[in-house]
Amino acid sequence: MLKLLVSIVTFFLLLSVNGQKTEVSVSLNSGLFSFAGNSVKNGSAAEKDYTNTFYANNPYGARKGLGEGISVTLKRITKRNFIWGLDIGYESMKSRELVDTLFYTVDVLPYNGTPATGKVFLKTSFFNVFPYFGKRIVLKKVSIDVGAGIEFGLVNTSNESGRIDKEYSVQSDMSHALASIDFRTRLQVSVNYHRYGGYLGYSWGQSDYGGSTGGGCSPGPGYQPSPNVNYKYYSRIIRFGISYRLF
Repeated sequence: MLKLLVSIVTFFLLLSVNGQKTEVSVSLNSGLFSFAGNSVKNGSAAEKDYTNTFYANNPYGARKGLGEGISVTLKRITKRNFIWGLDIGYESMKSRELVDTLFYTVDVLPYNGTPATGKVFLKTSFFNVFPYFGKRIVLKKVSIDVGAGIEFGLVNTSNESGRIDKEYSVQSDMSHALASIDFRTRLQVSVNYHRYGGYLGYSWGQSDYGGSTGGGCSPGPGYQPSPNVNYKYYSRIIRFGISYRLF
């Protein structure tokens, strides 16, 4: 990954030799983060084991949670208003899952589930690298930048938290994100006015957070993954934010 980043930065430095216009800006963003895939459900179960530990069977929520981030963007703009861009940043995203069943496990043998009400959040932080290509549309007082590229999300931490029936808390330091790098296809549109701007984007995750050995299900006591089920969990991010051009 470091070699890739060095190659991208070197490419942008070489572009400056050709006298391209350069813009550097800083951005603050928020976003709606969730998961999609054949194993993602709108409701999940939680378990309480014999160590009095609570955890979600499937923390990869289909419901969107709110996140935040910060990034620095470098743009090279040609005479024909084509854009070569590089965005590097950090963000913390949170997906949400409803809990509708609670299981109690004693001596690795589960009791029948009981109805429950609660929420579990999976908070995942990323270091993002987003090289992209696009086009600038210049209007009278504003300009519109449209760009697309491949986003590399380096997973930093991934922890779940939540409450069930206003009585039990779900706290886990287990690393649920099995994908160390989340490769995403990203499309983004920004509107610029003088030094200020706003943008809206969408990222389609291509990396599977699951796998064939149980995926995102927490490895609780007595857990036996099904060898015939291929669990699939892919990230989805809707981003919106503001930017300020430094020069």
